[in-house]
Amino acid sequence: PDVAHLPLYVALDAGLFKKEGLKAAFVAMPERALATAGLGDGVDFVPMAEAGARAALRGAALRFVVGESLFPSSAIVAQHGITSVVELKYGLLGLGQVGQAGYRDGVAVLRDRFGLVLDLDYRAVSLPDEKARFAALEAGDIQAGMFSLVYTAKAQARGYKRLFRTGSFVPRISGTVWTRSQYLKTNRDTVRRFIRAVARAIEVIHTDGRTTTDVIRNYFKMPNPDETRALWHNVRDIYSADIPPRLLNDLFMARYEHQMHRGVWPLGKTPPDAEYFIARDLLS
Repeated sequence: PDVAHLPLYVALDAGLFKKEGLKAAFVAMPERALATAGLGDGVDFVPMAEAGARAALRGAALRFVVGESLFPSSAIVAQHGITSVVELKYGLLGLGQVGQAGYRDGVAVLRDRFGLVLDLDYRAVSLPDEKARFAALEAGDIQAGMFSLVYTAKAQARGYKRLFRTGSFVPRISGTVWTRSQYLKTNRDTVRRFIRAVARAIEVIHTDGRTTTDVIRNYFKMPNPDETRALWHNVRDIYSADIPPRLLNDLFMARYEHQMHRGVWPLGKTPPDAEYFIARDLLS
């Protein structure tokens, strides 16, 4: 389970798809297989924004139909007694895999927003396994670490301090749902009902802690009520059914630049307008 997709879990478990007259079911697949199934006719809706942008840049006929999370699902969590970012100076931080978001985002936010420069103001160790990173925090081997919001909630339930969520400074769409253009053309009313169910699920997350924590407990296997409550408070404001044009464009440009860097983008070809790939009239 991924907190980016919490609106879908709520929509299913709270019966919101059913209220819209939809018989919905999840299909679990590896990322590549799911994207392939979405571009074929194996599944109808795919909640993978990056895979959708990558496919659209390669010429796939698809449309993004509804948003989910507008935040990267990570935060910096500190040891007991540390209450502000400035207290991380000269400390040791546990981050994720070098070059990936779990490392890159933390370093960028600390530098650009708080003026703390890696290897000058603090040191970092790459601990890709989050469970090992959490154990290092509990053992006192690191002063703070970058964690998913699920592990952030576990840490808060044990009294550790969340200093900031990276999404507060680097918003990024995640889990935005797309479908094939042909499916949208022939099933417009179904897509409308799907959008409405997801939008209502997001309203539930914003306002209904009891329902949301029940869903969290079910999908994330978190029996501790302090942890489920902490996770709800961490994520209740990160979702929107909207697809902000700037954030989708940022995603497309990141994929375009990646292809340019690899030398697989056709010379002289300009990237398409990301807005073209949103079913904006229906979403609005």
